Amino acid sequence: MSGKQLSNCQKDYDRRMRNAYAMSNYTEAKAALEKVFRQLEGINPSAARSLEEGLEETLTVHRLGIAGVLRRKHWPPPTRSNHACPRCSAWRET
Repeated sequence: MSGKQLSNCQKDYDRRMRNAYAMSNYTEAKAALEKVFRQLEGINPSAARSLEEGLEETLTVHRLGIAGVLRRKHWPPPTRSNHACPRCSAWRET
């Protein structure tokens, strides 16, 4: 594969993983990620192992049924960095 093909392939798998994590149902999200894992096994075994190792941990919020709640609570993302927060600066200095 050329560099451009690899880049497109990686973007496709990134999109598939983001879509899986965006699902609110644990079973569906896990099935989608397992499909990505099986496909990656033949292309990039190292990436497949990495996905497999963290699969259950990354789906904890799905399994608990709070994925949607967390997405709503943290969206939109903060616009200021922690460095601009006086409380965070004070905490870092101690």
